[in-house]
Amino acid sequence: MKDISKTSIESKAQQRRRGALSCAECRRLKLRCDRVFPCQSCACKKRGCAAICPDGALTTGKGNRFILANTEELHDRIEALQERITQLELGLGSLHAQSNAQEVHPLLTDDLLNIKTPIGAEIVGTANPRNIQRNQEEEEIADSFGTLKLGEGSAQSQFFGIAAGAHWFSPGMAHKSPSSSNGTTLPLSPQMAHMARSYPFSILGKDWPAARDQLRAFLPEPHHAWSLSEQYFEHAAWLYNPFTRLFYVENIFTPIMDPNYVPDPTDPKKPEPSPADYALLFMVLALGSVFNLTVAPYGPDCEKYHTLARAALGSEEPMPDSLTGVQALLLMCFYNQVCGEKEGAARAWSVSGLAYKMAFAIGLHRDGSRWNLEVEETDRRRTVFWELAMFDAWSAQGLGRPYSMFNPQVDVEFPNETPTHFDSDGKPEQTFARNKLLYAQTVIEIYDQAFGAKRPTYDVILRLDRKIRDLSVPLSLQVHGINTNPNGPHPAQPTTRAQVMQAHTNLCIKEGLLVYLHRGWLARALAEHPDDPFKSRFAASVLAAHRSSCAILSGVRNALYLLPRLMPRVFFLWIHAFSAAMVLATIVIRCPSSNLTTSSLRELDLACDMFERAKEGYRAASLLPTLLKLRTRAHSTYEEWRQGKPRFLSPPIDAVGDSRAEDDLTMLGSTSRLVRVKDKS
Repeated sequence: MKDISKTSIESKAQQRRRGALSCAECRRLKLRCDRVFPCQSCACKKRGCAAICPDGALTTGKGNRFILANTEELHDRIEALQERITQLELGLGSLHAQSNAQEVHPLLTDDLLNIKTPIGAEIVGTANPRNIQRNQEEEEIADSFGTLKLGEGSAQSQFFGIAAGAHWFSPGMAHKSPSSSNGTTLPLSPQMAHMARSYPFSILGKDWPAARDQLRAFLPEPHHAWSLSEQYFEHAAWLYNPFTRLFYVENIFTPIMDPNYVPDPTDPKKPEPSPADYALLFMVLALGSVFNLTVAPYGPDCEKYHTLARAALGSEEPMPDSLTGVQALLLMCFYNQVCGEKEGAARAWSVSGLAYKMAFAIGLHRDGSRWNLEVEETDRRRTVFWELAMFDAWSAQGLGRPYSMFNPQVDVEFPNETPTHFDSDGKPEQTFARNKLLYAQTVIEIYDQAFGAKRPTYDVILRLDRKIRDLSVPLSLQVHGINTNPNGPHPAQPTTRAQVMQAHTNLCIKEGLLVYLHRGWLARALAEHPDDPFKSRFAASVLAAHRSSCAILSGVRNALYLLPRLMPRVFFLWIHAFSAAMVLATIVIRCPSSNLTTSSLRELDLACDMFERAKEGYRAASLLPTLLKLRTRAHSTYEEWRQGKPRFLSPPIDAVGDSRAEDDLTMLGSTSRLVRVKDKS
């Protein structure tokens, strides 16, 4: 309706223009008009009203005679005042951003910024703030859909949303990981090999006893199996832990590994181990092999046990829905993330979808207390659901894809927890298990509001920023010197590897949310104001993305120093570190004159050294070449700027595996991108 009104106004103005013999101002002054708009009389400096010719007219009044008599001097004065206002606005905006304020300064609102607009600009332009705002929002939506890769022939199609990590656009992600290409060959029967390859859609008949006997032939010695189980609980279960050590010993390990265990169909406490039980055992052994710090990572045993778990789940058609099956599938997702790159992520995404559907099939999305289940069973169901939901939230954010487990039909309460730390007043602190669930809920809220189909206004981004910063961090989960309160109590020294990893993970999750929230707006600030992004109205995002990126790199560097053997295998921390390094490199490359350049280069150099020391882990090793290229280019750009050489604002970097040169702002997820991938065969 507004557009129709605008068109009507414009058409009426055109009709008046065609019918009029002179412009409005010449008619008001009763002067001859040459009717070539803007006319000569309005265009001359004496009149100085070309901007409003032919439809606008100067307002008559008391001071109008003085204005017309001194037009040239007055316009020079107006231009000087406009320039001074602009300088003051930029200075105020930069100072306000550096004070870490997350709201627009009251003197920098859009209506006040428009005060300095030249006379007549409202007439020449659209003159409709609502139209301007709508056009800006439509531009943001059209330019922020993510990356869509369409495969031709047998080539794979993929989608990565705007919230996806920058590592997905690194060429190192196109290579296979050692665990997926080590050529491990198991002496399986054709039937077992088929089950491992085609699960969960096996077309073979049911013959579980025969399949079980073949699976048992690959079980390690009990003492070795327990050693690998200990490696899992000490070095992997601190992140995803859908079952307790006691449950695992009593219900999985003992029934399968204890030669003295005899199933009793009449005793519910002595059941026959199911295919899902075997799958869960093999996945614990697989992850225990990955995180076995006594040997090199990604040995052949990792994929061997993973393959056996797949065969166990594929031994029955259809695969029975069970709580143990959901637990096994969750660990399988975790394994694929740890040991695979793009092919591993694709498998993890597919397996997680199966896990979500199985969870819904057994009613995990409804709280067990509705059926008066025993407290222990209810708590076990809650734990499995929320561990899976947390995986869903983090995977959705990391890939920029929709989530599955959070919907209005879920009414599952948080599981009960035993406090492990207490504050100075003796009150129990929030555990890492509870804290990560609260963070997962925050991820979903941010994902809906900041990365939905319709992009939000910048005010929404600043409000979400405040929500993230207000998330409480228990003292036991703080990293001394990075996210601690300088005036508050210092956290106690962690006593276990799990405590160290949980504290640093908590840091990277929170700061990572801030990076992913602000990096698109950082890209816009760099594109609109390449000489000084603090002149942008998104200056707060520039500072927030820089600070959080530095905090992430500092945290990962500290964790690597404390745990040099474990840290290279913790895949997701290196993903956050790479995205943080990408932000800092882009700031230097796009704006070498910024006052953030020196600190960004220093952190970028330290990041490259850190990735070099952690290249025993495949994730760090695969991303290191891209990071080294970024560092070289950042230093080169900075040196050229210091020498006064001209620079190009949009130089390409090799950042994707399809051999195309990609703009660095694309790696920040700030644009829509379509890539067509041809079948290499």
